[in-house]
Amino acid sequence: TILCDVEGYDYNAIADMMQVSLGTVKSRMSRARSKLRDCLQSFGELLPLAYR
Repeated sequence: TILCDVEGYDYNAIADMMQVSLGTVKSRMSRARSKLRDCLQSFGELLPLAYR
């Protein structure tokens, strides 16, 4: 998620950099965001309502 969400690269560029398929990038991004969401939910009271 760093390359995409912080650095601003699109999925195609990330796939080229990592030498993996576009589908692999998409599935890894989905998995990473899900894990991050689960981790952040443990701080639910600290998050703004829009992110709960």
